[in-house]
Amino acid sequence: MEAEGSVARSGNAPDGSHAAWESHELYRRLVELSPDALFVIQDGYHAFANGRGLTLLGARELADLRRQPALSYMHGPGSTMARGRLSRIVDGTALDYVEEQVLTLDGRVVDIESAGMPITYEGSPAALVVVRDITERRRTETARQQAEARWRSAFAHAPIGMAILSPGEAVVAANPALCQMLETSAERLVGSGLEELTVPEDRPRLRTLLNHDLDAPDATTEIRMRGRHGDVWALVSASATTDGREEAHALVQLVDITARKEAEEQLAYLALHDTLTGLPDRALLSDRLQGALSRSRRSGVPVAVIFIDLDRFKQVNDMWGHEQGDHVLCEAAARLSAAVRPSDTVARLGGDEFVVLAEGGDVEGYTQLATRLREALAQPVTVAGRVQPMSASLGLAVCDGTTDASTALREADGAMYDAKQQARGSVCTRTPGTPSREHAAP
Repeated sequence: MEAEGSVARSGNAPDGSHAAWESHELYRRLVELSPDALFVIQDGYHAFANGRGLTLLGARELADLRRQPALSYMHGPGSTMARGRLSRIVDGTALDYVEEQVLTLDGRVVDIESAGMPITYEGSPAALVVVRDITERRRTETARQQAEARWRSAFAHAPIGMAILSPGEAVVAANPALCQMLETSAERLVGSGLEELTVPEDRPRLRTLLNHDLDAPDATTEIRMRGRHGDVWALVSASATTDGREEAHALVQLVDITARKEAEEQLAYLALHDTLTGLPDRALLSDRLQGALSRSRRSGVPVAVIFIDLDRFKQVNDMWGHEQGDHVLCEAAARLSAAVRPSDTVARLGGDEFVVLAEGGDVEGYTQLATRLREALAQPVTVAGRVQPMSASLGLAVCDGTTDASTALREADGAMYDAKQQARGSVCTRTPGTPSREHAAP
């Protein structure tokens, strides 16, 4: 067999079967065109090699290969078993592909997979060995395995929560950081749906994120997650991942922003609340008052604004200091809050001035509310370990929908001033279209 100068013969005359092998030009060309390396091994040496076989082992001609036994080209752990496999092939057993390594004439180690079958070559038993170079495949597989190992390590040790969701929104995997964030176990999360991750009202937002183009993720959303001991806020992003699967899944990354959200809420709270008493401040009161007056315009039900000023508060500061004065202000705030309905607003405007906003009632009901507030503030208070009298002057403005917020506050302030002028610890009322009325302390 002499195709393209790479086919060599032994010196013996071929029998009839191999005469057919070597006489057919078409068959010789097919052997040379084979994408695999083909070898015939006989009596322990290479008796034939096609062009790819010579190239694979770094030889120019068959004589280069025959300088040493065929098994001497085997390399690595499989070399010790190669002799037994070769003997079995020669003895008549065909062997399927196994992965091995060979050492070429120029010292390269090549990863191969080889299979063999018994043949008769030039009248004697031989082995036909088919060899494929899988070096690149091995390199690619090794790189893939290393990448998967790095991915698994990154997933397991990431400082942020990670979950892999199937196209059906089921949790396929959850890393330790996510389990710690939610104070739960991976066993509980895996197989569950979004109900284990988010509160009901936030699931549509997470679903929208998952339906986003995951191959070009540029969107994030904030969701509340279900922690075992309370909700946890997370900043969430999602991207596509196969993670060795045929169907793309979603890799969801969750950064715990609970502390940030709490800080934002605290800042928002402080921006609208009095730092000493925790009551709404003037800005929040104004906003709520405008809303109440808008509702009054639609319903025709009046709104009450009660302006409250503590009597003789300056004396407390002068005699006992501002720390004791702050104590009195906090005590007054607590008493006012306890005397109103949950729907009412108690606000501190500054100093010793407070305002109560109420809606949904009538003049008589608002007057009773003002009386309750006056009585609550008429109880003695302990200052610097001593029981001191306490009282307040109150101005009640009953307003309809034609009044704006600044006018309503001004009317209540005027009524409170009238009360102070008349008698401390009094309540004066102003209603639309009626003159001021005085309510002296009993």
